[in-house]
Amino acid sequence: MDVRSRNWINVRAMSKLLTSTALIGLLFAVRLDAHDFWLTATREATGFKISGLVGEKFPVPDSRTAVDRVESWRVVGPSGDLGLPRNLFQDGEYLATRVALPAPGLYLGMMTIFERDIEMKGAEFTEYLRDEGLDQVIAERARLGQTDATARERYARYSKIVLSTGPGSSAHLTRAAGMKAEFVPSVNPAAVKPGDSIAVQLLIEGKPVCSCLIPFAQVENAHVVTIEGLGDDHPLQHLFMSEVGAQCGICTPGMIMAAMSLGADPTRTQMREALAGNLCRCTGYEAIYRAIGAEKRANRRTPLGVESVG
Repeated sequence: MDVRSRNWINVRAMSKLLTSTALIGLLFAVRLDAHDFWLTATREATGFKISGLVGEKFPVPDSRTAVDRVESWRVVGPSGDLGLPRNLFQDGEYLATRVALPAPGLYLGMMTIFERDIEMKGAEFTEYLRDEGLDQVIAERARLGQTDATARERYARYSKIVLSTGPGSSAHLTRAAGMKAEFVPSVNPAAVKPGDSIAVQLLIEGKPVCSCLIPFAQVENAHVVTIEGLGDDHPLQHLFMSEVGAQCGICTPGMIMAAMSLGADPTRTQMREALAGNLCRCTGYEAIYRAIGAEKRANRRTPLGVESVG
């Protein structure tokens, strides 16, 4: 995943752009014709070799990432962070590390690459914007007489990988991991068959991103999931019905999707804050809070929001 902010028109208004992410094991990616960053795993006698790859056209790597560019690397299991050493090394052109896992089960590896600034001359930046379909930015720079002006871009990279060494709890795979930008899958990715789609929720600094506030060009080739993407068998949907949290139904889709961002055992204040953008005039909210609380206590939270298409 690249998160990029662009000085498109030489003013301080910056826009973050999500270009890609990968959960490998069963992997997926969202791409907007910028460099993708993803992790792959190779089984070895004593564990896994994890490779960090960058490429213009996923899944073909074509760029080098140095060890000193890595901000963090950690592995989380059902009981929390394993506290493993980084053990990063340069594997030819690619970044790599080796991991020995303590017991059979499912684990989540997470890597973050430091923010970096790059500069592009006006003509180069215009071509870059054109490749990404951002003609409105090209037009705005032209209107302000800045077509030939040098542009700066700041980006960071984030990626996750699921490591499976046998059956085990997958609850930690479907919870937010605390990355600045991340996709949180709706189900255990290791249980999804190759070729199938998987729904995820996009979080920026721990908060779900409102799809209506994201520029259309930033979700090119992605499939945005609304309440219909849940089908009719999500645990939270059932609890909204059994706790009478849904009456007229107008606010229910937004309530359910917003509740996906809550962690385990949220307080009433946290529930209120998460649902602040959704107004209900039927239930008085108490039934909604009961439904959300019951689902969290059952540890069946299934976050989602944006379905990525590989």
